Amino acid sequence: MPASRPWIDWLNRTLFGSRGLNVSGFILLAPPAWSLRRVSGVFLAGEIFPALILGGMYASDQLHMPMWLLVTAQPLAVIALMWLVRPPTENSPAGIFPLDIDFTSLLRYAASWGLVLRVISLLVVMGQVAVGFWEDVTNNPLLLAEEPLGIVEQVIIVFSAVILVPIAEELFYRGLLYRSLGRRFNLTAAAFVSTAVWTFLHGPVVLYPVIFVLGIFLTLLYESTGSIWAPIAAHMGFNLTSFLLMWILPGVV
Repeated sequence: MPASRPWIDWLNRTLFGSRGLNVSGFILLAPPAWSLRRVSGVFLAGEIFPALILGGMYASDQLHMPMWLLVTAQPLAVIALMWLVRPPTENSPAGIFPLDIDFTSLLRYAASWGLVLRVISLLVVMGQVAVGFWEDVTNNPLLLAEEPLGIVEQVIIVFSAVILVPIAEELFYRGLLYRSLGRRFNLTAAAFVSTAVWTFLHGPVVLYPVIFVLGIFLTLLYESTGSIWAPIAAHMGFNLTSFLLMWILPGVV
């Protein structure tokens, strides 16, 4: 019998109610009793608070934060929160994030669907340029630091953006928010609302059309495959191609 964890149990009940967030390691289930209040708890604790705190610290001359910490803090906070509030039992059945992953399939999904997402994003940008809704924006975390980044810092940022961010974001936005909304409304409304929230937090307004279209595609990929690994892999592949283009075409992407 696992040892009692009073403070974790309290956090679990406070944020997620009596049913809690059923997580055993990385095995995640969104039970029928999952409510928007519980989803909001994860959202606030794992997404908003780290962004506000670290954003304020980064803007402060006295508490300057390194860029690699800003990039890694939020996905780590989401993943850590899900792990901390898991129930004591470790024998839960595999849910939307099963452990028995086929890494060959994961790599194939990342390579193929990552490129598909890249083509989709380019087509949307071309459409925006055609209608005059486009301007040059800097969306490269390797170029946003006030001082040049060392190789170790660049590796940490790339690892976070290619591995941690896709896992954390797909677990929350597609795995939890979309699923919980889908139980209360129709799937079309759930897809649009969950994607709109994801889009809103992904900076400059000019990028909203691209991000929204990608979010809808990731949701459709998740719904059609029934596995959260599919959008995670596609998201990983897309972010990896973003960094490859940043290195190949610096100042353009």
